[in-house]
Amino acid sequence: MHTNRTFTTGSSEELVLAVSLELAASKLKVALNDARREKPAVHTVAEPQAAARLQAVLDLIDAHRDKWSLPAGVRIVVCYEAGQDAFWICRALQARGLEC
Repeated sequence: MHTNRTFTTGSSEELVLAVSLELAASKLKVALNDARREKPAVHTVAEPQAAARLQAVLDLIDAHRDKWSLPAGVRIVVCYEAGQDAFWICRALQARGLEC
């Protein structure tokens, strides 16, 4: 499966860093893609505290933004399955300027 290179918003194309989270009790699987790559970068974050897991995700996002030479203001969109942790994660990500 091949993804579009960019998202189209109106008459312009916009680069987006897409982040997908798979939530589990003590770890997260994180997939990141900017649509310029054939496959996403996939990582597992296993931290004992939920806040530390979220910080590890934010660190991965920053690391890939730098590694892939994405602009500082690149649009970052995070998606995940809504569950027990859905609302606090969404609020925490939005507080840091990310879309959910």
